Amino acid sequence: MEPGQFKKKLIESFIGNVATMLLNLAFPFVVTTLYGTTILGKFTYNLSIITIFLFVASLGLSVGLIFFIPRTGNRYVSSTLLINMVLSLLLMFAGFLIFKDIEMRIMLPFLWLLSAEIVFKSLFQTKHQIKEFFFINLLVHQGIKIGLALLLGFFIAPTLINLIIASYIGLIIALVIYLYMNRDMIGPINFSIAIIKYSLPLSVSNLIYVFMISIDKIMIGNIKGKDAVAIYAVASMFALIPSIFLTVLNTIFPTVISKMYHEGKIVELQAIYKKSVRILSIISTITIMIIIFFSNDLLALYGPEYLEGRIVLIFIAIGQLVNASVGSVWFTITMTGHSNWNMYGKLVTFVINITLNILLIPRFGIGGAAFATMASTSFSNILGFIIVKKIFSDALAESELS
Repeated sequence: MEPGQFKKKLIESFIGNVATMLLNLAFPFVVTTLYGTTILGKFTYNLSIITIFLFVASLGLSVGLIFFIPRTGNRYVSSTLLINMVLSLLLMFAGFLIFKDIEMRIMLPFLWLLSAEIVFKSLFQTKHQIKEFFFINLLVHQGIKIGLALLLGFFIAPTLINLIIASYIGLIIALVIYLYMNRDMIGPINFSIAIIKYSLPLSVSNLIYVFMISIDKIMIGNIKGKDAVAIYAVASMFALIPSIFLTVLNTIFPTVISKMYHEGKIVELQAIYKKSVRILSIISTITIMIIIFFSNDLLALYGPEYLEGRIVLIFIAIGQLVNASVGSVWFTITMTGHSNWNMYGKLVTFVINITLNILLIPRFGIGGAAFATMASTSFSNILGFIIVKKIFSDALAESELS
């Protein structure tokens, strides 16, 4: 990708991610105002449980496609979608047997639909069609969801079922459009041990990561109640605003890493990585300072009870500063072929996170959960930075020998 095109895609990714962030903040505002904090908390709690298994449903192949498509073309797209469907149906069946709550059972198909959206996002990334993906995601998926949530809640009844219906309709219409726009990539079904072997560790590491970012909400819901989940979720979203700059980079950078690494352009790749880290650190620090300064005003928009989440916002924002300050470490590790290291790193981080959650939530509530997230996020990214330095060092030494 040429420098000019890379900058253009970064701008498209930035606009799309900022718009996504704003709609993600608008959704709980609408739900809290119309449906109440308890319904938002239960919806978030149920979705957190489902989110844990999203990457299991795709077997990590969504990231595997980003790594393999530059080398093998569209060969494994159809098999990935098939595997995603079969695993999703199996997990949904298991969930139906495990969960007795009727509303939780109704939400189980989100497992397939949301994991399929992740696979389609990978396809858009490999074709560098970032603008197209965000256009559909924002206007169709998120836009319809929020619009219908307003209409159903105002004209019929502000119930959890109507909130679920609104979410389903927006997502299903978006998936139909995703499929139509990527129909040229759908072909014969081919399976490969190589892509599965590469993707399996990613499936495990993604499961661990998603479990780690969801377990705090699940534990809070069980220990402190669903209202506390809503407060924690809203405060977390504000704290995650600085990470949007890293998310923008991660939307574009993985395909660049894969291509440059396979071409042996290690020096150029290292230079791009270092430059991105410097820029991310400066922008994220400024953003975090502004968010913390206005934190009470931001949280008060959702209601006085949300002011309790200020400590959550501060702790998680600090963790995100560390995250942004080291850049796309885990994508760099994965796209340079070291998916096993990704899995091991996430496993150690998960153990730290779950241990701290168990120790801190019963005593300190949402503040304890936020501290656990900050500590584990910081550890994960510092560890990733050390591994990336080793990868670059080994690759440069090998290129000099050859």
